[in-house]
Amino acid sequence: MELKELYWAAGFIEGEGCFTSDPRGIGYGNASCIRVVQCQQQPLERLRLIFGGSIKGPYPVKPEWARRKPVLEWYITGPRAAGIAMTLYLLMSPNRRQQITTMLTRWKQRRLKSVFRTHCPQGHVYDFIYTDRNGQETRGCRACRAAQARALYERKRTRSRPYRAQGQTHCAQAHAYIFYITQDGFQRRKCLVCQAAGARLRSQKRKEKNHEEHTSSAA
Repeated sequence: MELKELYWAAGFIEGEGCFTSDPRGIGYGNASCIRVVQCQQQPLERLRLIFGGSIKGPYPVKPEWARRKPVLEWYITGPRAAGIAMTLYLLMSPNRRQQITTMLTRWKQRRLKSVFRTHCPQGHVYDFIYTDRNGQETRGCRACRAAQARALYERKRTRSRPYRAQGQTHCAQAHAYIFYITQDGFQRRKCLVCQAAGARLRSQKRKEKNHEEHTSSAA
């Protein structure tokens, strides 16, 4: 980019453009945006050649503005807009500098897309790449993976010590639990009434099965 092109762009944006930032965000996070509205397309095409961006329009005018021409809009958003604003800052008027400062303040507070992040939410550096269930390559953090594995192991190891349902002394059938300690030191509970009922039911099913097998063999 030639210096004269940069000076021309600074003057054109100073007179016809603005630096804005939508607190709600456009796409993802707080969106920085540079807009220039103009009824002639040639200056906007020149801006697009210098900085990139897109051109929309022409937009029809309101009936009460019948004498005005339809307008076009050049705009650029996101990190590229922030970079252009920082490049043009010293060439802008105090009013435009205030707009740039407000826009960059909101831009710095935005949440980055995952593709641009270098650290996980816990502050660890992404240090390996793996393939997820959809076949996509994804970055990972070994420290968080290890912490998740340890937490899962602890949950499985201490699932019954202490009991997850604290304070429950009766089963779903309203029978009183009997608590006991295993050889491994785990605290467990059981309902003797339900256990005996289950044993009787299994014994009855075995007898019925044996009777059916004996009847079919005799026939």
